[in-house]
Amino acid sequence: MKTLLNVAASLIFSAAGACSLLGAIPNQIPPQQQNTTAAAPTYEFETASIKPNKSGFTSFRSGFTVDGFRADGTQVRWLIQQAYGVSDFFLSGIPDWLNAEHYDVEAKMDTSVADSLSKLTSSQLKLAQQQMLQTLLAERFNLKIHRETKDEPVYFLVIAKNGPKLQDAKTGNTLAVNADGTPARSRIQIGPGSKTYAYSTSMNTLGDFLTRFLARPVLDKTGLTGSYDFTLDWMPDAPPASSSDAVNGVTLPSVPGDSLFSAVQQLGLKLEPGKSPIEIIVIDHVERPSGN
Repeated sequence: MKTLLNVAASLIFSAAGACSLLGAIPNQIPPQQQNTTAAAPTYEFETASIKPNKSGFTSFRSGFTVDGFRADGTQVRWLIQQAYGVSDFFLSGIPDWLNAEHYDVEAKMDTSVADSLSKLTSSQLKLAQQQMLQTLLAERFNLKIHRETKDEPVYFLVIAKNGPKLQDAKTGNTLAVNADGTPARSRIQIGPGSKTYAYSTSMNTLGDFLTRFLARPVLDKTGLTGSYDFTLDWMPDAPPASSSDAVNGVTLPSVPGDSLFSAVQQLGLKLEPGKSPIEIIVIDHVERPSGN
């Protein structure tokens, strides 16, 4: 459970980029996202302070604020995930120190940049924030990456037999907040007892959330394009299945019980195993941060 809580600290999702998961993450189609970013206006932080953190404390509200970005005790690996909208499964070539060392990051925007970002749509804002983090990583950590495509085991998120059981997102829902305390545009958040609350959440973002717990990428194949409010009740400490069945050459957990794997059925959805070409972010070079 302690491990789960540590994971949960980094699993406050925001498709608008308020947190982590700059929802993170869209592990579905990072190439197109980055191409879109390249064609968009360029936004940068005006100042950035990056300092080693040896306290062992990790912020539960790391992410973007109205006028900047803050992460306390974060790993550089997490910053890379947010910058490229991917989870661990889509990163390769990670040196050990990216996981072992923690940093406090506080970056501030010029007022004109913050004003411009406030006028963007959720998808535009997400891409702009990713681009800002990419620039920060390149300038301060000398990060260099390339991309490779590999055939990997995945889960496909699909609609179950009786159809989806999802509510359209409600305007003005204040279920979750951003790092600066303002209402989130879109978010998935783990509450007490691991009950999971989602506000204005797309199926892509749900797939990103599931990916981080199910040990393989979850790709959205529902065809649902809306934003939804929902809750999930699941047991993170449920014991692993004692046996498994092979479906189409891919191992599928049997009798998952009240695990997150089976909890998606509460939404009228299900997970099917398969394989799919997945784009991997390969880290070619990264250094400890330059001075402030």
